[in-house]
Amino acid sequence: MLTVALLLAMVSFATFVAETFLYFGFVKWYYGAGPALNSQCWQTRASRQEVVEAIDSARKRRGKERLKLASKRRAGDVFLLRFRWWDLSIWSRVMVRVVEGPGSHGAVIGYEVRPFVSPAMVALSVLLFFESSRLQLLTVGYFLVVVLMYAIGLWWELRKLRGLEPLRRELAGLGLAVCAKCGYDRFGLQPEAVCPECGAPG
Repeated sequence: MLTVALLLAMVSFATFVAETFLYFGFVKWYYGAGPALNSQCWQTRASRQEVVEAIDSARKRRGKERLKLASKRRAGDVFLLRFRWWDLSIWSRVMVRVVEGPGSHGAVIGYEVRPFVSPAMVALSVLLFFESSRLQLLTVGYFLVVVLMYAIGLWWELRKLRGLEPLRRELAGLGLAVCAKCGYDRFGLQPEAVCPECGAPG
């Protein structure tokens, strides 16, 4: 068991280092890999090129209106966003993709959030490292605390990311209408209408 735990610890550490490089290096396939914890599609009235230019403008702003995330444009219509290394964060990765919408409505923005996953492997390797029942009990408690803290952090981070406020303001003139509370696409709804998803006022 100890040999397996040591091997898992080495693999976990290597995975953590590799994922850190992928995260901070804005590697496109990594940002799109795995199931999304939060996924939204937002309809606009503008062309794909206009939406792409507006997102590019939003991410380059400075001052109070800036997008408080590091960002990189990939493959023309794909934007990758992440927290900066000094931010209090669990390093969620965000992909924003712009595609042509159905019919004559305009472009659609796809927004997806995925977690930074390697800390879970590190916690598991610590759990397997100790063989005595007393130490195992302590490490099980440690593991559960780590999982709980990670889950709370992820929930809080998804709330902070929801809607990407500066980006929504930049795109409002292009017909984007997103619920500020839950991120639901309000395209086609009257401005005063309540959100069908969460009931928030318009």
